[in-house]
Amino acid sequence: MAGSVRAELPATPSAADGAAPEPREPLDLLFRDLRTSPDGLSEREAARRLTVYGPNALVRREGRRRPRELARQFTHPLALLLACAAALAAVSGAPNLTGAILAVIGLNALLAFAQERQAERAVDALASFLPDEATVIREHRRRPANSPAVPCHCP
Repeated sequence: MAGSVRAELPATPSAADGAAPEPREPLDLLFRDLRTSPDGLSEREAARRLTVYGPNALVRREGRRRPRELARQFTHPLALLLACAAALAAVSGAPNLTGAILAVIGLNALLAFAQERQAERAVDALASFLPDEATVIREHRRRPANSPAVPCHCP
């Protein structure tokens, strides 16, 4: 029964293709994509991955600079393209169109800035749910490890 259901599911790209692993992916494919085995990683391989891919931790930016973040929204490629359109509208003698385009640039910057702040707050909230310790398998043995000391999965 489960085999027939599995056959009807669409094929999904593997983690080696840069996509997230399918939750129903067979374990042998998952182990292959993550370059590991049921026996876990060796201490040496875990240390290598930690060096290459970095720790499994969310990086928090120190000292947020709100004015700089808002100004960055005005240098976004779409905002620059709209600024060129506003300049052309001004040169062609269409002040109403120029004002409308400038209003769109300002509104877009404010909305993007607000969305970015909301995303930062969401990441901070999710970070509070992360455990300080994880269980890992190293050289055939389960053991606790400090979560940031667990390497991120390999691409």
